[in-house]
Amino acid sequence: MRRLIVAIAIVTIPVALIIAVVRTGGVTAAAVTTPSCTTLSGNLSVALVGGCNSGLGAGRIKPTSLTTGSITWRRSVVVHGKSVVEPQGTTAVKKFNLMGATPSRCPKGTSEFHLAGTVSSDTTHKIPVGSKMSADVCWTQATGEALLKGTVLKL
Repeated sequence: MRRLIVAIAIVTIPVALIIAVVRTGGVTAAAVTTPSCTTLSGNLSVALVGGCNSGLGAGRIKPTSLTTGSITWRRSVVVHGKSVVEPQGTTAVKKFNLMGATPSRCPKGTSEFHLAGTVSSDTTHKIPVGSKMSADVCWTQATGEALLKGTVLKL
């Protein structure tokens, strides 16, 4: 009888733990944040992004061909009381494209474009290779590019 009780306990305890983990949503090591940036400015040949999370700082987006582009990351840090710009690395993007979007959600007199691509390499080690880059951009020849109000550049 004692062996039966021990056998039931050996089977029951792991099953109970599995059920508890499944019910609570599993074990999490840390919250994962999708890298994103809250500002974008510039023109169709070079754009600057800022307000980036994940420790990325700010970046310079530059198309390197018709279908590829790169983002060079830098962030400001204070060293001995002085602000210093520190390189963070480079993110390469393939299948880089800018497509017109209709109907436009941008203010009157501006055009909406959807910026998209796939991360092909990243030396910052903060953006997973294969991540989809996307942004909704408003553009005019006079003022250049800006993110559509209420949106972010996702990486």
